[in-house]
Amino acid sequence: MEHLSIEEIIKYVTSSKVNRETLDLLSKVNWHIRNCPSCKEKVDSYETINDEIKKEILENGFDLNHIDDLIKIKKNISKEHY
Repeated sequence: MEHLSIEEIIKYVTSSKVNRETLDLLSKVNWHIRNCPSCKEKVDSYETINDEIKKEILENGFDLNHIDDLIKIKKNISKEHY
């Protein structure tokens, strides 16, 4: 079984549109993470980060000065999982 790509995981975690492409992706990822603990862990990690980013934006507004921090977080997660 081929693992999910980072791009697929990010699209899955951040999806907000309902269209055929999104539904196909949601179906694929949901099926995959039920059968692959490694990818499930990655999806959970990205969901946690996404939730923290949303929380931070809601509480403090969006500050472009924090973009570098978000990029570092993404790089660290990618290193940990790949």
